[in-house]
Amino acid sequence: MRYTVPINLLYLLTLIRLPIHRNRKVAIAIDQLGNSFYSRASHDVSDLCAPLLKRFGIKYFDYTRFYQDNTCISFFSNPAYLDYFLNSKNIEYKAPPSLLVKGKYLWSSYIGDGFLEKASEYFDYFNGITFIKPKTDYIEQYNFAGAHDNVQLLDLFTNHAEILEIFVSYFQEQISELIKKAERNKILLPGNMISAEKSSTLTKPEDIELFLQDISKHKKKLKNKKIVRLKDMILTFTKREFTCLQLLLQGLSNKEIANRMNISYRTVEDYIRILFTKTKSNSRRELILEFSEMANLERIS
Repeated sequence: MRYTVPINLLYLLTLIRLPIHRNRKVAIAIDQLGNSFYSRASHDVSDLCAPLLKRFGIKYFDYTRFYQDNTCISFFSNPAYLDYFLNSKNIEYKAPPSLLVKGKYLWSSYIGDGFLEKASEYFDYFNGITFIKPKTDYIEQYNFAGAHDNVQLLDLFTNHAEILEIFVSYFQEQISELIKKAERNKILLPGNMISAEKSSTLTKPEDIELFLQDISKHKKKLKNKKIVRLKDMILTFTKREFTCLQLLLQGLSNKEIANRMNISYRTVEDYIRILFTKTKSNSRRELILEFSEMANLERIS
């Protein structure tokens, strides 16, 4: 079952004061985070983020994992930032559902100017980016931010996002034990934090679809391409890549795919690596899960 979560926990928590549910053995209310395990863990998170600050001027980082039972765990590099906005009475925000899909989002594309101005004034955080990574049992969110005048960050976010992906992998390795502890101290979330109104600042999937239809009529280069829509993603494959994908989804091994397509085993491996890149998948299993229901795979051209 698909579930939705807030895009930016620290930004969203400014709205809520959450009561403790008595029927849970271990639960942390939002207004108790300042004295919790999470606040203490922020020192370790800050240490891990030192290379980001030293090399790129990234002053803030957080990681949140949202579960289907309306709970989450969250690690952040600056508890003062969290505490300030938890107690701010002038910040309003709800996450539109259009932001709750896999992708990378600049803060300026979905966070209001008022919030960013406050973050810049009090903490020198302005240029930021959010990564959303849906998994089988939860959704992961990563935030990176730096100062208003750090224009280097814009280049990093747009042209070298793979550097941040490397940090994400490193971070996950380093906090594996903290995650185990956090899962015994989950944060309770209310169920009404998602706004029904979609963001008007993001590119609409239907506009992308119509654009691709327009240019496919005139561009010969697209004649041999397979342009498909999978959920909220628009993907372009060559015919051979698309055939490889279809055979992979049928459960064929690399050797069987090579025999069926009359190509070498190494060429199949190359195609699968390309599929990983285009679908932002990290493994064969994750790729298959992304395309597990062929009914979700909608041809555009």
